[in-house]
Amino acid sequence: MALDRAWFDALVDDDGSNTVGSVWNKTQIDALLDSVDAELGFVRSFFPVEHYGQAGINVDGRYVKFGRLVILQVTIFFPTVTSGNVTWFDGLPVAAHTGIDAGLVQGRGKLHVWQISGASFYAYDPVTGTNAPLSAFSGQQIILSAAYVTV
Repeated sequence: MALDRAWFDALVDDDGSNTVGSVWNKTQIDALLDSVDAELGFVRSFFPVEHYGQAGINVDGRYVKFGRLVILQVTIFFPTVTSGNVTWFDGLPVAAHTGIDAGLVQGRGKLHVWQISGASFYAYDPVTGTNAPLSAFSGQQIILSAAYVTV
């Protein structure tokens, strides 16, 4: 994707007389940097929230966005949990494109299958084919990684 050149198009060339032409000030340089920042991927933090309000779950996420591609990593610390509610988290920083089945790769913890749905993600049990309960992760640290396409 090309950089936004609106700031550049507004510049006037210097004719050498020191009376014609654009002076580069901080505002114009900031506009240039904003265009570059928008195109380059920078690591950003986000903090998903457990959908059912289960107390004590700490979630920390990082993501990088390149155009429509999002690469993320999420670390979840589960306390001792007895809740039978399904494992569902809201608050991905960038929603996955509708119709794209995006999965998360689990790098640590009791193995389950994790899926992305819009701006949410959840775990399900591959044996039963049902959503995994929070209690399935009691006392564990789960690390997830994913790459997906945005809207």
